Amino acid sequence: MCMYSREALLQGAGAATAENGAEGVGFYSMHPGWADTDAVRAALPGFYETLKAKLRSPEMGSDTVAWLCVVGTIMIHADC
Repeated sequence: MCMYSREALLQGAGAATAENGAEGVGFYSMHPGWADTDAVRAALPGFYETLKAKLRSPEMGSDTVAWLCVVGTIMIHADC
């Protein structure tokens, strides 16, 4: 497993563990989609070369985070 995947998995597991012990506190994580960043270019050069035309910009990747900040807990907890 590459370092990026391992770290992403650990972040999700850590948030789930923390949420189980924190009453009244929610922990959320999201993946911004694959974005054209220096980190992706350096860590995954083959992936980058194959999919560079389809990668999102960093700004496009941040739109989900901004939306999560304003959507409110009703939408976040909706069963959809």
